[in-house]
Amino acid sequence: MLKESGQEPQIPLPEKPLPEVPLPEIPIPKKPPTPLPLYKIVLVGSAGVGKTALALQFMYNEFQDEYEPTKSGEYRKTVLLDGREVDIDVTDTAGRQENPDSLNASIRRGEGFLCVFSLVDEDSFKATQDFREKILRLRSVNIPFILVGNKCDLKGKPAVSSEAVTKKAIQWDVPYVETSAKTCHNVEKVFFDLARKIEALKTVRKLPDKPKKDEKPENKPLCQCPCCEIS
Repeated sequence: MLKESGQEPQIPLPEKPLPEVPLPEIPIPKKPPTPLPLYKIVLVGSAGVGKTALALQFMYNEFQDEYEPTKSGEYRKTVLLDGREVDIDVTDTAGRQENPDSLNASIRRGEGFLCVFSLVDEDSFKATQDFREKILRLRSVNIPFILVGNKCDLKGKPAVSSEAVTKKAIQWDVPYVETSAKTCHNVEKVFFDLARKIEALKTVRKLPDKPKKDEKPENKPLCQCPCCEIS
């Protein structure tokens, strides 16, 4: 028999579960968004050929009969080019012909050029020679370049000879495209075609140089010790 201790037996209390303490949220650093491929296009040409009208039609899908013809502009547009998003920078050099330093700076920044003339203005076509020579002086022969005959919607009026334009394009070894900023004919095409040419040139520059066929590998020592030197 149990002896009486004079104390009541202690009944163990049920253990209470500890309250759940929420763990502090650790912010996961976000990777910065990958910048889109960027292609820098510059429009050059005489005053009044429609450089600004082409730029505005491409950027905003609008044609303005009246705008300040001497006002230059710089624009950027994100477009879907061959199934992927890219950024296209457009520099309109309107009004910069009178400021050689400003025009030269635009040419140096550009990666491709739309050389625009008016199909109803023979003098503007002749002026393309000066713009071509200036671009070649400041850049390289292989710079992406498209000759653009704008205002094809007015071809019923006295126009530049198509034979002369074709001859010039063959001489320069560049594409020739006729456009109309008013009707939007070939406007997107000419910008996209030039962007593809810029992309192709960038791709070629990224490729590793291939050794020439007649080039022999140099005999270099495998390490610095005399035993590895090849005579």
